[in-house]
This record gives sequence, structure tokens and C-alpha cells, in this order.
Amino acid sequence: DLPASLADFKELIGELFPAGVYDTRTVGKKMTVVAEVDPDADADADTAKTHDGKDQEDEAPARRPMFPELRLDRLYACCKSEAEASVAAAADGGAPRSDDDTRIVVRFAEGHDRYKDPSKAILHEAGYDSYITAFCFAYMRRFSLQQRGASDLRAAS
Repeated sequence: DLPASLADFKELIGELFPAGVYDTRTVGKKMTVVAEVDPDADADADTAKTHDGKDQEDEAPARRPMFPELRLDRLYACCKSEAEASVAAAADGGAPRSDDDTRIVVRFAEGHDRYKDPSKAILHEAGYDSYITAFCFAYMRRFSLQQRGASDLRAAS
């Protein structure tokens, strides 16, 4: 039976999920990365003054949204691409430095590896949506920990 009131429902959810409930779209919307610097920008821009008279290079670097689109399939494509790049970097030159390691490795149960092949993926199928949501969440969590300087990302896997 569902609780009779919204307050009771929130209390029940809090008991069932004491660590909280997260929405990948909302988490993705809040994630930012350092904006790339335009190499063709005016050289004087490096030493330009800000409104308070400090050199601009003393300011925190400009940031941009990490995800240009927040649809689940687009979030997954971005997270998957970045995770695969991390795996490729590890394969090419040994393991990347632990503070740059955003690899996400998924192992499907025997006989349940249909989603390895993107051509067999069916968006909005419950199993596939669950898989890509979990993958995105795992990648964003790992990336967030890496950004905050977590000392051992293996513990976050």
C-alpha cells in the first residue's frame, strides 16, 4: 500500500534509500569541466585585468557544462566515449595516473550480454535504460570523485 500523504511517502523513501535518490539528468546538468582555451585568442588576454584589478590568470578557469545534451542516450554516449578513451589510454601506455582514471568496466552475466552491441540496444526498454542509467551514474560519480581529488578511485568502482 502506498502512504496516504506526500510527507509519509517521503519518509518511506528516505527509509528505503538512506543515501538518497539521484537523477542522472539533474546530476549531469550540475557537472562542469574547465572550458578549453582558444589557442587563437589574443595573447594579451592571458594578462588581462579583471574588474577587481587582479590578473585574469589568477582567477579560476572558465567552466562549461560537461554534457551538451541531457537526454539519457546522449549522456550515455558521452560517458561511454570518455570511459572508452580512458581504457584506450590505459592500454596504450600502461595504467593512467589514478587521478585521471575514469574507466568504467561492465561485465554482463553469462548469456545477458546483448547490450554490448549498440545495434541491439533498444532505448526505453527497461533493461537497457537501467543499464545506461547505471553506467552514466557510475561514470559521473567516478569523474566527480576524480575532480575532487579522491586518493583511491579503485575504491569508488
